[in-house]
Amino acid sequence: SILVAGNTDRNMYYIVSGSVRCERDGKLVDEMRPGNVIGVRAFLHSGNAGSRVTAIAQSQTTCMIITPKVVNMLEQHEPKHAARFYRGLALAVAVRLHHALANVYTLGKTQAEQKNA
Repeated sequence: SILVAGNTDRNMYYIVSGSVRCERDGKLVDEMRPGNVIGVRAFLHSGNAGSRVTAIAQSQTTCMIITPKVVNMLEQHEPKHAARFYRGLALAVAVRLHHALANVYTLGKTQAEQKNA
């Protein structure tokens, strides 16, 4: 496992290659591919929020670990690069939210159609 539910470290994991299955309570939540980031919620939370999912590599997978310490150093020494980092992170979160909302809409529409059938 790359990340285990309940783990309170605040690292993020950028998937460079391979694929990762994210599960909550043993059920599939998402499939992650290169370019995706795991651990965003815990990274952004100032306390010990802990991970809500377990992330399991499905194949030979390479991840870059992004620690809060490294990002803090980037903020201090290279603020323009830190701003780009946070902009990219915001875009990644926005895309993830968009997909989640689309799934909720589709699920609700399907349930309404079944109810009316």
